[in-house]
Amino acid sequence: MARPEIAKQVGLTEGQQQQIREILREANEKRRALFQQGPPADRQAMFQEMQKIRQWVDEQISKLLTEQQKKKWQELIGEPLKLEFRPFGGPRRQ
Repeated sequence: MARPEIAKQVGLTEGQQQQIREILREANEKRRALFQQGPPADRQAMFQEMQKIRQWVDEQISKLLTEQQKKKWQELIGEPLKLEFRPFGGPRRQ
């Protein structure tokens, strides 16, 4: 929704766009803080933390939208994808 063409399609006001930019800036800071801790010892935990940040972004933006804007946004993005973390490595199949 930070892209002008999407904001226009959803019908965001300038105020909503500014608030969304602030939410995304804060989320980027949270992600940066995670990565500044160094390589994760537990990739699963890192993935879960990234998911929490994404959920927080979605919740914050949802609070800003009218019901009509939420409906339009859903039309644009379609059905959500479900991602699963699968660790790399492990025994090889022969």
